[in-house]
Amino acid sequence: MDHYKKLSRDIEAGNLTPDASRLTRDPKAGERILLEAAGAETWEEFEQMQMGRPRVGENRGPSPVIQTRIPHALKEQLDTYATDHGQKASEVVREALTRFLRAA
Repeated sequence: MDHYKKLSRDIEAGNLTPDASRLTRDPKAGERILLEAAGAETWEEFEQMQMGRPRVGENRGPSPVIQTRIPHALKEQLDTYATDHGQKASEVVREALTRFLRAA
């Protein structure tokens, strides 16, 4: 049984009790939850946070993007290697390209 079906059955059966500490009618509660989740104490601190993907390299602007076509078999090998090593395919490609160019 998937998680949501079980959750639905538990709610309908009255087997779940809401966490009273999280229930509130305070209109600012959502703001506090967001600040807490982001690890910020003030809106000013929150606004200074860098959201989104981290930049690659040392420049402050967007990272350049390159595209290339590869055979299906090579893509499968790349995905398998990345999964086996706990990396993203893009990380494996960057690392391989860096090593190749250093050796050239």
